[in-house]
Amino acid sequence: MDSIDPEVRQRLLADLLIEVLAIAPLRLALIGGQATNYWARPRYTSDFDFTVAADANGIERFVAELASRGFQVIRTEGGGSPSGPDFMRLERNGGIDAIDFIVAKTEFQDLVIERAVLDAPDGLPVATPEDMVILKLIANRSKDQRDIFTIVEAQPIDWDYVKHWAGVWEVTPALEKLLAELGLKPARAHFVQPCLNAFIERREISLTSFGPASTIRLPAIREEVELNDSVSTIVRLDPSGRYG
Repeated sequence: MDSIDPEVRQRLLADLLIEVLAIAPLRLALIGGQATNYWARPRYTSDFDFTVAADANGIERFVAELASRGFQVIRTEGGGSPSGPDFMRLERNGGIDAIDFIVAKTEFQDLVIERAVLDAPDGLPVATPEDMVILKLIANRSKDQRDIFTIVEAQPIDWDYVKHWAGVWEVTPALEKLLAELGLKPARAHFVQPCLNAFIERREISLTSFGPASTIRLPAIREEVELNDSVSTIVRLDPSGRYG
């Protein structure tokens, strides 16, 4: 597989993981770059990262099936617990194919698995946009911050859910910084989703959101819009609380 196109390689690895799941079932959710690519503008990443249920026997069976397909355990952290290790990395082909397992040891991680979307095109359960935002707020590396922006710009977000878990994980300052950069006031972030349906009516746009409809003038739009019958655009709250 060394000379295979990267996109084809990822598709083959996803198929392999689905095949292994059928033989050695394990509750899990795709996170990391592959999950970001599902919800937003794709960026290249070769790793498949998962949050997996704390099931030592299930993890052992799953890893054994991967080993029979050429994977080796490269690193393990927190082994010896009845619930399994905290982290495990497997690789093959010199690291070209890589799989990371983060074992669910908290209520939130269990929830990530429970809430995962099951109808993804590649057949792997994918963490929801909200859970991805929280996970990336916790990691808070530069690439995580970029991923958050791409997810938020592409998907409607339940900000109340995000704010709750940001508080639990003590990353509220990072969330407030994010909301300020997005132009969403924290107190009203639940009111208008980052992505709304906008309908052109003369020189005004009527916004349909989870709150009452509002009207703004076209010059107030910060993003470029197409003047056709129906467009989707990103409309944000500025720091003064006005739409724009």
